[in-house]
Formats: sequence, structure tokens, C-alpha cells
Amino acid sequence: MLVFIGEKDFIVKGIRIHSNKEEVIDRLDNLVLLEREPENDDDSNAIEVFMKDDRQKIGYIARDDAAILAPIFDKNMTGVKKMTHKTRLIDVCDSMTATVRVKFYYIRDEQGGNSYDELMQALDL
Repeated sequence: MLVFIGEKDFIVKGIRIHSNKEEVIDRLDNLVLLEREPENDDDSNAIEVFMKDDRQKIGYIARDDAAILAPIFDKNMTGVKKMTHKTRLIDVCDSMTATVRVKFYYIRDEQGGNSYDELMQALDL
């Protein structure tokens, strides 16, 4: 059973480097994918942002925000936390930054556990 936890906005950096600002503006409110890139040389918490429909890379979650999100994604991948999300591109701030809104859902199962509370605390929701 999916349980809506809440939503939070995160900054995306590097738009000018990875895509065209005008193309990104034309795609506001589209779904995007967040993908961990732990082998990134500049930031071990790196999270790439792609348009969902064609996987066009638009940038990276800002370093401070990635530091919050990466551990959640990593623990989810190993099954410690059960979380999913739906992410939309909601704003293009300038030529280098945009904003994505992430809606977090907890996958509740019969085993329960404290993953839900940990997720709420980590996201400050």
C-alpha cells in the first residue's frame, strides 16, 4: 500500500551545461527521473536529473540537497527503507538552476518497522 508522506522542492544545478534552458522551460510540469551517481568524482552524493519521457539530462540536484536525498535513495536501494517518489520540474530559476518538486510515498507492508518515521525525519516533513 502506498502512503503519501509529503512533498519537498529541490534545486537542480547545471542546466546550461547539460541542456538548453529554453527547452527545459518548454517542459515545465513534466515528470523527471532522479538517478544516483555515487561514483561521481566531484560529489559522492550526486543525483542526476533526467526528463522522464526521453531521458534528456537537465542537471544535478544541488550538493546540499543531494546530501539529504542520497542516503535515503541508498538505503532504499538496499531494502532498508521502502520509499518511492514522483518528481516534476516546476520552475526554471535562471540559466543555471531549476526546481523540482518531489512527492514522497512510503510503501507500507505487513512487517512495518521504523522506516516511515526515519524517512519523515530525514526529509524534515
